[in-house]
Amino acid sequence: MYGYSTDEYQQTIRILNEGEGIAAYELNVSCPNVKQGGIVFGQDPSLLADVVAGARAATKRPLIVSFRRT
Repeated sequence: MYGYSTDEYQQTIRILNEGEGIAAYELNVSCPNVKQGGIVFGQDPSLLADVVAGARAATKRPLIVSFRRT
C-alpha cells in the first residue's frame, strides 16, 4: 500500500481491516509526501516514524516497511 500523507495510509488500513484473508500490510514509503514538498517518507526519519506509528495505531496486523530508491 502507499499514500501521499500519513492520513491516507491510516485511512487505507482502516478500510482494509474490514477485509478477510489479509495477513499483513506492506507500507511502501518510497511515495512522495505531497504535504512536505514532495519529500519521500523513507528519506526523512521523522516522517517515516510518523507514517509507521500511524499505521501501527490503525491495525494489529504485522507491518512490513519497504523503500525503493528510484
